[in-house]
Amino acid sequence: MDRKVDFWSVYKDFWKKSFDFQGTATLREYWLPTALHLGILALAVVFYLVFKPEGWGLSALVFYLILVYLLIGLVPWVALTLRRIRDTGLSGLWALLLLFVGAGTFVVLALCAAGHGAPSPIQPSVALYGPPPIEESSFDPRNNTVPALYGPPPIEESSFKPSDNMTPTLYGPPATQPQTKEKETEAETEAETKTAFDPSNNTAAPLYGPPPSQGK
Repeated sequence: MDRKVDFWSVYKDFWKKSFDFQGTATLREYWLPTALHLGILALAVVFYLVFKPEGWGLSALVFYLILVYLLIGLVPWVALTLRRIRDTGLSGLWALLLLFVGAGTFVVLALCAAGHGAPSPIQPSVALYGPPPIEESSFDPRNNTVPALYGPPPIEESSFKPSDNMTPTLYGPPATQPQTKEKETEAETEAETKTAFDPSNNTAAPLYGPPPSQGK
């Protein structure tokens, strides 16, 4: 249920909860009535210094009415202060400092100025209704493009093709062209044909006996 935040609704709740010492009060619910009553108190002091009311004259009557109003609102204000201290995460026992008029009142006002569940050097705040909600993160590990810290970098695909390598071989004679190979093959075949053995070409002398006589 949303709390009312306009001035008149807050001020009516101030009087309705005059004896409510168990709940909590937000900054706005506390400081709107408190600022009004502090302003009225300052006005009463100025009114007394200017008019110096005495007896039962008109000025004295106005001054007494202001004092009565502030005294009636003292109990609701103490209850409101206790609810406000509890909302900051502190114990309501700190409201006892109001008994020390002056310094104690300023300390209480300083404590009430803290936000909801605000940390305090006196007593750390605690979560009243479980841990705070976990905020969703927009981080996605899949979007992490940072390179790996350990190990070699990933091997990237190369557009190099071995068939495109036109450089000559470093070791051995250069590759012969197909036409040169054909000429060498033909020369070798011709040489083999010339050196082939033919029995009809054998003109060697017989090993035994004289050569046959030639006819005259």
